[in-house]
Amino acid sequence: MVSPQSDGRQDTIAAIATAQAPAGIGIIRVSGTRAHDILNEVFRNARGECVVQSLSAGVLRHGYACDAGGLRLDEVMAVRMDRPHSYTGEDMAELQCHGGLFVLRRVLDAVLQAGARLAEPGEFTKRAFLNGRIDLTQAEAVMDVISAENDFALKNAGRQIDGALRSRIESLRQKLLHESAFIEAALDDPESYEDALNDYAPRLTETLRFVSADIEEMLRHAQEGILLREGVRCAIIGIPNAGKSSLLNLLAGTERAIVSQIPGTTRDTVEERVRVGSLTLRLIDTAGIGDGSGRELDPVEKIGMERARAALEDAELILFVVDVSGAIDREVIDLYRETDGKRRIVIANQIDRLPEQGRSVRDVAASLPVEFEGTDAVWISAKTGEGLSDLRLAIEKSLLQDDSWRGEDLLITHERHRLLLQEAQESLSALSATIGRGMSEDFYTVDLMGAYEALGRIIGAQTDDDLADEIFSKFCMGK
Repeated sequence: MVSPQSDGRQDTIAAIATAQAPAGIGIIRVSGTRAHDILNEVFRNARGECVVQSLSAGVLRHGYACDAGGLRLDEVMAVRMDRPHSYTGEDMAELQCHGGLFVLRRVLDAVLQAGARLAEPGEFTKRAFLNGRIDLTQAEAVMDVISAENDFALKNAGRQIDGALRSRIESLRQKLLHESAFIEAALDDPESYEDALNDYAPRLTETLRFVSADIEEMLRHAQEGILLREGVRCAIIGIPNAGKSSLLNLLAGTERAIVSQIPGTTRDTVEERVRVGSLTLRLIDTAGIGDGSGRELDPVEKIGMERARAALEDAELILFVVDVSGAIDREVIDLYRETDGKRRIVIANQIDRLPEQGRSVRDVAASLPVEFEGTDAVWISAKTGEGLSDLRLAIEKSLLQDDSWRGEDLLITHERHRLLLQEAQESLSALSATIGRGMSEDFYTVDLMGAYEALGRIIGAQTDDDLADEIFSKFCMGK
């Protein structure tokens, strides 16, 4: 468990809660036992009076932020919030200032000089978790809302903030805890529970079947949920001049990468985040691998190819680009074989050049090398945009398999949750095997509590310092 004494919760913390960029409004947030006292030192009304203690909680008041010497720093709106009715569950205060970075930092300095310390990334949300305002899944969902890049991710994060996942997990844990408590009571007082234990194994099996089915339902679309939230690492692979950079520009809708007929133009990886339907692709344009011209490669090109192969290895989806306007030589086939075992889509590019050569897509498809037999290629022109809609559909179909996930009320979107659900499922399977072997009830509790604790780690019922620190360190400053 997280130790309350080791997390600095006795301090009053402060930070700029809005983006570190010029804006119309910037907010400074303060939380802790001295939040109201600090606000009282910094905030003055129009007559220069300290009025914080007379302010109604949750009501904005106009005034000025001042330094320790009484110098006005900015015209602001101030609000106090009383524990436990605040984001952190502690006394809080906020100052809404003009959004210039210099003035925000001046006001923050005044708050720090009044006795607050600078908050660590995610510390406000961490305090909300430690104070029992939210569970760990809700805390993670806060960051999911901030980083959401599509409607699904935003809606799913909102459901998780409302406690949908926590409620579902807690319901399963209560069922497992009830059975464990029953077994412990029966073992401690066998005379009173003798009749109940006679038919207990079938009843427990039914409970396990129910819990296991619910976990399986959550796991069924977890992979899609993770891809939808995190985005997909997608590498564009091909030999030089296959049209990889043109494809990146087409999908991005902008001239993101340099396009040239000169081999070796792309010498490093170029990354761009692109929306494709419900998905976010982390597109990586790579240097061409190999060179059929016979020319000497310079050292930078060689490094680019090494990075291209590293991107190929790490990618969750390969867009393998083939120039079908010319002959497909051995170099293309060898590179294609390097992608065996990876999820891939073959992009038959430059079909705009086929009519002038007196060839058609059907002609080229019939003459593809045997290595490409059975390949459901997407035929496009990265230059004109022809075939783009087909490519988008192919990407969604490859990654999401079907649309059944769309009917789910809530999807698992974190790898941490998925692994812990699998761990709980394994404990339940082990318990079912124990029951099947006819073993006595005193063997049941180990696996029952194993599943119970694994589910508990999802919502933070059992959480150590390192895990909490890792999760909240990914948050923004001031959140």
